[in-house]
Order: sequence, then structure tokens, then C-alpha cells
Amino acid sequence: MSDFLKDPLIQFYVITAIAIVAIVVTFVVFLLQKKYKNLSYEVLSQASVLSVAEEVSGNIKILFKGKAVKKVHLLIVRLMNTGNLPVTAQDFDEVISISFGSSSKILSAEISDSNPEKLRGSLTWQVDKAVLTPLLLNPKDFLIMKFLVSGYSEEINVEGRIVGGKVVAEKTDRISWWRVLSLIMGALFVGYGISQMPSVPQEQILTSQENIATNVFLPIGMLFILISVPRLFKLYLELILFPFKIFGGVSKYVEKILQRFDS
Repeated sequence: MSDFLKDPLIQFYVITAIAIVAIVVTFVVFLLQKKYKNLSYEVLSQASVLSVAEEVSGNIKILFKGKAVKKVHLLIVRLMNTGNLPVTAQDFDEVISISFGSSSKILSAEISDSNPEKLRGSLTWQVDKAVLTPLLLNPKDFLIMKFLVSGYSEEINVEGRIVGGKVVAEKTDRISWWRVLSLIMGALFVGYGISQMPSVPQEQILTSQENIATNVFLPIGMLFILISVPRLFKLYLELILFPFKIFGGVSKYVEKILQRFDS
């Protein structure tokens, strides 16, 4: 075992692993302690009521209040509290308004769903914009809003101001540096572990240096790869931390950790 640890390559991997673990732990502690307000919006779907061919052919027309309308789309937009502090009705310095470009007109707007279900919210709208009535949104609370829009040109503008926070578009295509780093480190550890798989007789496996390298670096590499996929890592954490959830004092901290991996 002592000879195994004297290997320069082994020392490099061990020191690198310790450094990465220290960075990850520091980052997680920072996230848990940081307090912030954040409202994020995302267009979940946008569907044309009529296809381009149907509109061009002129065989089918949509009438709204007796007038023909074109390029009608049904849009579903989600507004969620993605921070870790409640956003109260009093926190709205400017109400949330939603519009879809100067050439578009809102034909109808409504709140179709919410989490929790009893969340009270209402939309008022005119042809140029819809306005959300200020309401309490706890962390992870969200509203699902449906809009029927004519003249839609794939543009959405959501404006508003909250005290001590932001109203921003939710980034669904961002690349997290820690995921990339975890994936690279996982590949390196797994690759080294596989390269050191024992080629010695069965009775010598427990004492072979190659077997120690495989048993150490393969699990560490798999863990790094698991961390790079948040949904899988959250499931892994839920299994590991499940026994601690029965203790009231520890349960809230477990939930805080798991919420970081919601996506």
C-alpha cells in the first residue's frame, strides 16, 4: 500500500481529487448561505393555431370578435421564483408585464396552472401587454400562463422590478463549469482505473497494486460523472440522505441540498 501511494501519478490524482472536493464543498456551502430573490420566466411552448400553408391558401380564417386575425399562436409561459427567499406582494416595485413585440396583439390571457394549486394570481390584459397582479411567491412557486397572440414574431418581453432581486429569462441551455469539470475528472479517473485492472491470478487480487488502483479510482470516477448529471446525482443523494430525513433538525438541511439539483 505504501508503494502504491508513492507512485507520482497516484499522488497527482489524490491531490487533484482532494482539491476538487474542497472546491465543491466550498461552493456548496456558499450556495446554501447565499440569500437572493430571483423571478425567472420561460416559454414552455409556442404553437401556431394554423399552419403557414393553411394561412396562405386562405381556406381557413380565424375570427376574433368578428375580425380576421393572422399568425395566431398559443404560448405557454412559466414564471417561477428561482431564488431562495420569498417574493412578497410588497416586493414588487414595478408589476410584471408581458408583451410580444410591437406588431403582435394579445387576444386572450389567463393563468392555467400554479404550484401550489391554491396560489392566487390574476392577469389583466390589453392588446399590447398583460399585467400580473403582485402576489406572494415562495421559493419554487410558479405560475403557468396561457396567451393567445396574433401577429406573433417569436419575441417576448417580460418587464418588472422586485426589491433586492431580478426578473430574468430562465437559461435552459447554459453549460455549468462544475459539470464539465466533473465530467472531465470522471473520465480521467475511470480511464486510469480501467487501465489498471488486475491481470494477476485471483488469489493475488486483494494485494495487487493494480487492483487497489481499480477499486479506488473507478468508484471516484463514476461519482464525478454522476455529479455532472444533476438529475442522477439528486437521485443518488436522495438514496444516501434518506435516513437523515427522519430527523426533524436535519431534514430541512437535506431538503436545501436536494433543491439545488432541481432543474
